[in-house]
Amino acid sequence: MLLPFFGDMVNSRKEVFIAAVLAILLGTGLAAVSYSYFAEMPSQQPPVRMLDVYTQKGGLGANESGGAFEPFDTVNVYACLVNGSTAIEGAQVTFTLKNPENTEISETSLTNDSGIATIDFTLSSEHLIIGTWQVSASANVDGEVPKDFLSFDCQSLNAQMNVYTEREDTITTVFLPEDNVSIEAELSYKGNPINENQVTSEVMFPNNTVFLTQSSLTDDFGVAAVTFQIPWPSEDVLGIWHVIVESTVYQQPVNAAVDFECRLLPIVLDVYTQKGGVGQNEPSGPFVLNETVYLYAEIRDSLNQTVPDKLVGFEVRFNGTTTAFLVKSTNSSGIATASFRIPPVEDFVGIWEIYARAEVNDTVVLDTVTFRCDST
Repeated sequence: MLLPFFGDMVNSRKEVFIAAVLAILLGTGLAAVSYSYFAEMPSQQPPVRMLDVYTQKGGLGANESGGAFEPFDTVNVYACLVNGSTAIEGAQVTFTLKNPENTEISETSLTNDSGIATIDFTLSSEHLIIGTWQVSASANVDGEVPKDFLSFDCQSLNAQMNVYTEREDTITTVFLPEDNVSIEAELSYKGNPINENQVTSEVMFPNNTVFLTQSSLTDDFGVAAVTFQIPWPSEDVLGIWHVIVESTVYQQPVNAAVDFECRLLPIVLDVYTQKGGVGQNEPSGPFVLNETVYLYAEIRDSLNQTVPDKLVGFEVRFNGTTTAFLVKSTNSSGIATASFRIPPVEDFVGIWEIYARAEVNDTVVLDTVTFRCDST
């Protein structure tokens, strides 16, 4: 019965002794001494094996976020394996990635001399799903299995769409009635074309009523095309048409718009010679005395189509004086042809003028071509 009491007495004396020593040290102005200096030393604990998984955008620390990525980004996943403060080299680390649809991808890698194992993969269309991905890493070291987890997000932010209109493979925003209009939309993500993606095009008349709504798929170049013909005759087609194109790229809505004009051309008459002058009021090449001049006059209507069976009058002038007046009819190609011979007389050296005139749909059209005549 005396043993517990004796033990308590010893402990009490020990505490009194320590307190006395501390009082003496403090009283003499020495630095403070911790009570733990006199306590019993704790037993040594073995170092802890730890694994930390992270990406190039974050995740350092237990179960931290690995950051945000976009389609076509490459994700670098790292796992750092240590025993206390010492790197563990040559250990196999298993990485498991789970996409938002819970499909798993597993890969293994060995740690290097810094204790780091790494894998990488690209968020391509082959296994890309927008949303949150889960990543786990584990290793087996002498029967211990350290683990770590992280998550990262895949977000679509940089989808692009360009749209333009074409006529006969030429980009233009001006069309005529009965023209074929091609609407081409280009889809891309960070400069990469998006193929097999649905694109919807809505085409509206100048009065904003819907003319056409049609869907198509992008090809290997990320281009989706819709082609239609502008109807004619119709009062609704003249003016500014509106096109809106929409799609979704990796769950990101994208759209683009383009306008084009449908208009009628003025009816034109173009007169020229066998030596040039094509175009309104353009000059021809020179002639010489006694040479035959062939005249051509082409008529085109408001749809830029040639007009057959129309009479064309050719007035030939030299030095302001009419020397001949010829009347011919346009053929099936819309061209009237006439000719005359320049007299072999020196008096006819100088500037000649040809005036052409025709009437189409109550509209009078004119054109002029001039040329110089030399003696030889």
